[in-house]
Amino acid sequence: MSGAAYADWMGNLLAGLPDLVVTPVDYAGSGDLIYIFWRASATINGAHRKYYGVDRFRVENGMAVEEHVIFDSATLQGPA
Repeated sequence: MSGAAYADWMGNLLAGLPDLVVTPVDYAGSGDLIYIFWRASATINGAHRKYYGVDRFRVENGMAVEEHVIFDSATLQGPA
């Protein structure tokens, strides 16, 4: 996803989760990679939910140039 598409996607996500709280829990680094383990909570489809994930950033010249986000998206789904 391009930078502009990511910004639009993230803006729409945040608008739908006004009480979203994301808290960094731990981090690690290896060469040009930085890993951040985080905890999030938000009201989703009327239910308060907590979930965890990891972001991996590749850094060049002090700037993040690549990001991968891993979390269980099933937590964000409504009841089946």
